[in-house]
Amino acid sequence: MCNSRSMFLCLSLVIIVGCLRIAAAPAAQQTSATYAQSQRYSVLLEEHTTGVIYRIVLRVLDKQTSGTRRVELRERYREVTQMQVHHNRYLIIIGTLPLGGHIISFLDLDTGILLNRIWCYGYAFSPSKNKIVYLTHYPRITPPMFHKSIVLLYDLQLPADRYPNYSEYGMNYGIPVFPEINTLSKSYDVTLDEEYIYASPFLWSEDEERIVTIVRDTGQSKYYVISIDLHANKGEPVIRRKDLLEAAVGLKER
Repeated sequence: MCNSRSMFLCLSLVIIVGCLRIAAAPAAQQTSATYAQSQRYSVLLEEHTTGVIYRIVLRVLDKQTSGTRRVELRERYREVTQMQVHHNRYLIIIGTLPLGGHIISFLDLDTGILLNRIWCYGYAFSPSKNKIVYLTHYPRITPPMFHKSIVLLYDLQLPADRYPNYSEYGMNYGIPVFPEINTLSKSYDVTLDEEYIYASPFLWSEDEERIVTIVRDTGQSKYYVISIDLHANKGEPVIRRKDLLEAAVGLKER
């Protein structure tokens, strides 16, 4: 017998699927926590140190030249959970942080330069893995009652310096796509007057133009279906919200 929480999660997923044509799962890649490869590169996680000093050491083989390069990153990975090569050039390193949450780093294999890194609490790559939408808190280094959530979008197709970094610690890049006030003002300053609990994963449309999730507005004590149209307003994101119960009724009437 389903409890109220599981029934709510089932209802939420049904509503999201009804609002969005979900993208098909990407094809499998040769990837793992310690190894990744593409037509041009093979990458091996050679060393991983935690504790006082956090670092990972990669051995990169260029198949075209048969040359190897050793790349060292001083990033705070408690654990590396996955590595994958994107567009035959960019290494995406996914892992966990020492005090909770996720860390995702983007390395240019052609140059050995770290482009950016992301610290987050929830994330979803688009079907092509060109984009990632993620949830983080701002400011990060504060007690929980003083930091609020913000959702950012990062696009690997754009130059790394395209994004201002709102974190003074250099750990989060992207453009704000939720809450509405941040999207409209293009600001990373999160108001303390509103906060949201994210009750579902972020789901992408097949064409990568829309993101859907469900949130609970703690100020209103209501659940909303949030639809983010990334290019609806001359290339700017447009956010639409609908009461969860109204969305459920709408699906029933179809």
